[in-house]
Amino acid sequence: MRWFSVMTLLACLGCSANGQDISLPQPVKTGGMPLLDALSKRASCREFSVRKPDLQTLSNLLWAACGINREDGRRTVPSALNMQETSVYVMLETGVYRYDETKNLLILVHAGDHRRLTGSQEYTHAVPVTLFFVADLDMLKISNPAEEHKMAYANASAGFIGQNVYLFAAANGMAAVFRASIDREELAKCFRLSPSQRVLYAQSVGYPEAR
Repeated sequence: MRWFSVMTLLACLGCSANGQDISLPQPVKTGGMPLLDALSKRASCREFSVRKPDLQTLSNLLWAACGINREDGRRTVPSALNMQETSVYVMLETGVYRYDETKNLLILVHAGDHRRLTGSQEYTHAVPVTLFFVADLDMLKISNPAEEHKMAYANASAGFIGQNVYLFAAANGMAAVFRASIDREELAKCFRLSPSQRVLYAQSVGYPEAR
């Protein structure tokens, strides 16, 4: 049954089960719902269906989250002095991946289903996509090097990314919830992070449960 569920997800996402990176299709960067309409629909949702997004939707979602939107490499979200210290890690049923916005690629970090680490709430363990926002404090070259000051910048960056995800979800009939109740120490081990990296927040993304 477990193998069947993994294969079902892979078929939906258009990738293979050989534990490799996932090449994403080019994101769609035009059209969509007007901004004020998306703001009107933005909400947190904690009831998710089993429906999984296809690969194109996943690509569009990640580009909206923190993709490159200018030729000079700047992103859809701001960061202090364009230091881009915060990355998005993606947890799927097939594994944990790091989103490489320059190559539009999901780089495999840890194969296998690790969704038990998505959060303390039981519902999070079955959500098809969970995003994690991870900051590398060594990339923050600021005048005050104290960790608390660096974390202030990193938390702001994560908030910007989370709001972009919320608006994308609202505009595409999807469900999302931004979460802080996570086991950061265990996630850091699973993500194989360096000592300078910090797991900040999680955001569950999928489709709402039909009522």
